[in-house]
Amino acid sequence: MCSLTDRVNTLTHRLSNKRGHRFLYGSFDRLVEDLKQALPLPQETIEAIKLCVSSLIWEANAFQCYYPLWAIRCNLCALRLVEFLSDKGKYSIDIEKQQDAFAEKYIWSFVLFPTFDEYCERLSVHPEKARRVATLCFEHSDSGRRPHVAKDEEIFYALFKRGYGLAEEYINLTGDFKAFLEWFKYLDTFHIVQILENIEDCGWEDGNIHGMIEDTFVMQLKLLGRWLDGDTSSFINYWRSNGIIRLLELVDDNVFFATLRTLSKVKPNSDIRAVIEYYTNDDESSIQSFAIRLLHDYDMNNCM
Repeated sequence: MCSLTDRVNTLTHRLSNKRGHRFLYGSFDRLVEDLKQALPLPQETIEAIKLCVSSLIWEANAFQCYYPLWAIRCNLCALRLVEFLSDKGKYSIDIEKQQDAFAEKYIWSFVLFPTFDEYCERLSVHPEKARRVATLCFEHSDSGRRPHVAKDEEIFYALFKRGYGLAEEYINLTGDFKAFLEWFKYLDTFHIVQILENIEDCGWEDGNIHGMIEDTFVMQLKLLGRWLDGDTSSFINYWRSNGIIRLLELVDDNVFFATLRTLSKVKPNSDIRAVIEYYTNDDESSIQSFAIRLLHDYDMNNCM
């Protein structure tokens, strides 16, 4: 039976010879479990692991432009093995730099690996990087979405959810609501609504896809609400009267009335007045009467 040292050396040898890719999966996972069971490891095994980690890092650097899935898996393996080293810091820097590059260039592939979630969780100590990765997630989560293929929809959804989590964490840490201006260059709530309407009109039977897109819509509304409450002025300047009216058509009555009240506190503002005035002619009497009263109060409070 091969020793653990021999097995690690065999992995390093296979990396150099590129004999398929399966050895980075099942056999690698078994190796890691066996290494855990054998702790503490002898020095010869530690030295073999160092050499293997260096080889994995080299592979990830050399091949990410050509074979990103291979590179990302090599990075994952390096991250798993480096945990057995007491001096892992010098390796971790290179591993994390590679992951930064994966997020920037290959996020559609990176999201398929568990290390993507681990990478995002570590961004809590790097708020500006978290903001950037949230932007990348949002950009790619709506690029070409129609829906089309179920597996693609799962990736779109995974990217959006991770971006949503990073955005929430960034706002909680920094209070920088200007980031919404960047994020909503890519997030298109109206596009998501159009997809939902198309699915419903066509009688789409895949409830899982519908659920993912509907959940995306709900979370986008939550982000918009967070933006409105946190920086009402920049929200208004970005959406203007026409955009605000379109957004208000998407929410339920409670949110609608609460939003108009919030907007009416911004004084004076021509866009807000235009929004309130628009609803004085609404078909629903409750909305019409509410808007008429609100417009009257708005004009009275803002008269010279």
